[in-house]
Amino acid sequence: MLIAVLLAAGFLISAAVLFKIETVTVESPDGQLAYGRQPDRRGFRPTGGGKNLFGFNTAEAQQAIAAALPYLESVEIKRRLPDTVVITATPAVETCTVESAAGWAVLSQSYKVLRVDAEAPAGLVRIDGAQADAPAPGQPVKFTEEDKLSVLQTVLSKAQAQGLGPISEVDLTNTLELSFLYQDRIRIVLGTTNDLDYKIKWAWEMVTPGQTSDSLGEEERGTLDVSSRGEDGLGRARWRAGVL
Repeated sequence: MLIAVLLAAGFLISAAVLFKIETVTVESPDGQLAYGRQPDRRGFRPTGGGKNLFGFNTAEAQQAIAAALPYLESVEIKRRLPDTVVITATPAVETCTVESAAGWAVLSQSYKVLRVDAEAPAGLVRIDGAQADAPAPGQPVKFTEEDKLSVLQTVLSKAQAQGLGPISEVDLTNTLELSFLYQDRIRIVLGTTNDLDYKIKWAWEMVTPGQTSDSLGEEERGTLDVSSRGEDGLGRARWRAGVL
């Protein structure tokens, strides 16, 4: 028992002396950070035994940095013996915007709230027919109608996977009549999320010149409805030129 106590005490003393944090480094996959090269100065604040390499909780520290610095999409903290903390930070990219009672919430690719503006920012995917619920910078967005967030994520992820973009607006007003605006010139009507993979692929073929004999031209504007199929199971596209 005495030997065990002495060994434990010896370890704690040596850890405090040998593993004192001397360096905090910041790394980024692409070399770019919205906060410069040292976000740790504002977000990394180990407390208690935190001055020791093993005296803080990495998960709590990661959460603290992500909350303090919203424009970091993700944060990973690792210990590097004998005295270094390495923070790997991935910058967030403004992707879409949705209205709330406090203004327009700007969201990252992972639907994290980056900031709230009085007006809808230009150049982002505008989400109509939905509202963010008390958006807070640094926190995941929540919609007042929770199901609409999952619908949005599904539509955008499948459109991106198909290469159908850029998308400037998504209309979630009625989830039975979903639509989005492609290249600011073609409104693509999807209807429900049923058969979404087929609809997205079909829409891509229709708006990409040369894919089919019916593909639209690069300058055409209007509404393309791919929400239904015929009795033979094949899609029936409806095109209304000039109507968005």
